[in-house]
Amino acid sequence: MRTRENAVIIKDLTDDEATVCMVDSNIQREELLISEKAFAYKMKYEALKRQGNV
Repeated sequence: MRTRENAVIIKDLTDDEATVCMVDSNIQREELLISEKAFAYKMKYEALKRQGNV
């Protein structure tokens, strides 16, 4: 069995910050349904609103 090393970045984020990062990275998927995209943007908007950034 071979082991692999992977470079990782560990960040200490609030739930809202993690939601924004997740949406930003997942929204780039090519095979994203319009309904999935709409839900993702709604999640991001609500997270930003709670943070006071909207």
